[in-house]
Amino acid sequence: MTQTRQTIRDLEQLGALVRARREAAGLTLDRAAALLGVGRRFLIELEHGRRRANVETLLRVLNALGLELVVEPRTPAGTASADAPSESGDGSRR
Repeated sequence: MTQTRQTIRDLEQLGALVRARREAAGLTLDRAAALLGVGRRFLIELEHGRRRANVETLLRVLNALGLELVVEPRTPAGTASADAPSESGDGSRR
C-alpha cells in the first residue's frame, strides 16, 4: 500500500479511510470486525461516519489497519497547504 497522508476533518472522512483500508486489505466486514475485536454493526457505522467511537476503540481499529492518528496545528486560514483538501471536498490534492 502506498503511504499517503490525509487530513481528516469529520467522521465521514475518517469512515471512508477506514473502509478503503479494510477493502484494500481484502477484508470483509465480518472478518475485519473479528480481527479488530469490534462488532460488525460498530464497523458499519464507523465506516459510514455515524459512529462516535471512544478514543481507545478508535485507536485500536486504526492501529490494526496499519494507520496512526497524528495531531498537529492547523495551517492558518488563507494559507496554501499541501495538506489542505481540494475544493471538491473529497480530500484529493491538485
